Amino acid sequence: MEANISEIVKNWTMAIAIIVGGLWAVWKWGFGEWVRRKREVPSLECQMIPTVNDIEGGKVWVTINAEFRNTGSTEIGLSTTETAVSVFPLESTGELGPLELADLGEPTFTRNPLDNFASSSIEPHTTRSYPAHFILEPETVYGFRLDVYQSAKPLFGWHADLVFKPRTLIAHSDKSTGAA
Repeated sequence: MEANISEIVKNWTMAIAIIVGGLWAVWKWGFGEWVRRKREVPSLECQMIPTVNDIEGGKVWVTINAEFRNTGSTEIGLSTTETAVSVFPLESTGELGPLELADLGEPTFTRNPLDNFASSSIEPHTTRSYPAHFILEPETVYGFRLDVYQSAKPLFGWHADLVFKPRTLIAHSDKSTGAA
């Protein structure tokens, strides 16, 4: 009877050890994979930096520098066909309340700042800037929407919006001679 009890305890101990070891391995592998995938998620910060200059004919030349900063730990390939800066003139008689540029319909102008590139990618912890140029009316308020998509499938996107009146941002050059 005692040999039987010790045999039962030995078998149960071995079974519990195998189960606990298996659960530990699944937890360790599953958690490690989760952490690895979490670190490899694309992380891109986007912003638009406008520059405005007067040109002939009462118009302004607006350059929107689309700036991308990869804050993640993996390279991000950018779609050279889907990425775009869209321009929406905003009516001053619009209703008060929230504004979503994408709800304004078709943009007046669209420019892809990456259309001169066969491919584009941003290495981890680096910043890239791509210009998009427009000729606009200086007194109209415009909404600019930057849509950025990664080149890998499925397309994953980032967006940034900017609203301003070009007349308020015109670059003024210092014409003083500064002779000493």
